[in-house]
Amino acid sequence: MATETQIRNEAARLMASREKMNDYTQNRPAFFFGYPRDGQNPGRSDCSSSIGQAIERAGGPYIGGNTDAQLRRAVAEGRVIEWGNGKVQPDESKLLPGDCIYFEGNASHYRNVGHVEMFVARGTLYGHGSGKGPSKHNLASYCKARGAGQRYLCTVRWIGDPKAVPEPVNRTLKKGATGSDVRLCQQRLLLHGMKLPKYGADGDYGPETINAVKAFQTAQKLSADGVTGPMTWAALLKDPPERRYTVVVSGLTGTVASTLADELKRSGYTVKME
Repeated sequence: MATETQIRNEAARLMASREKMNDYTQNRPAFFFGYPRDGQNPGRSDCSSSIGQAIERAGGPYIGGNTDAQLRRAVAEGRVIEWGNGKVQPDESKLLPGDCIYFEGNASHYRNVGHVEMFVARGTLYGHGSGKGPSKHNLASYCKARGAGQRYLCTVRWIGDPKAVPEPVNRTLKKGATGSDVRLCQQRLLLHGMKLPKYGADGDYGPETINAVKAFQTAQKLSADGVTGPMTWAALLKDPPERRYTVVVSGLTGTVASTLADELKRSGYTVKME
């Protein structure tokens, strides 16, 4: 069985291997590896379907081909490893091959997400916008060139288990704490069904996280003080019962709505249309 590192490297290799070989399309199904069969050109893809198919072919999870659905799932599963929060570009020291960099650009989508690129190597992104793609981009210059409303939004790590627990965590977390243990706390809160709708697992122990901790503590019959101490950590690090997420899709109709609903269902979600 391939390791996570091997899967990440293979996803990155696959993205680079299709450079300028595909026509741009938002029609489904898309054929990232060639149409009508692998190896035949032109292939067909767009930004989200290209990274989705590269990750799936490499042995990673199926994440669908829609940036809105992808980001909603990433937040629900605690896979966001960094939010932009005004940054021009992601912190490259945190990036691994196969990580996905999401950008703003579509006001009808969750948190205005409109585009995604894959980090493949130091200073290098691959993504499929209009025209022939995927295209190779310099991380710094590409992020800097994106204008207002299209800026860096967040980084998502699809390849890797968000349920994985690292070394034992001993620090008590209170308001103002930051770091990887805060992000772990937030990921575990999300896995236990708590809500972090605005910031997700951003590594910042702010009011949203404190409220989620209080809700979790109440559900676990612990003292609801919003502080993550030894007893709260012990409860968080236990695996939650298996559960299915419900995603509410509102304001969409027709083919767009049905396509999004199909992709969400295939990813294991219950879908509620409004």
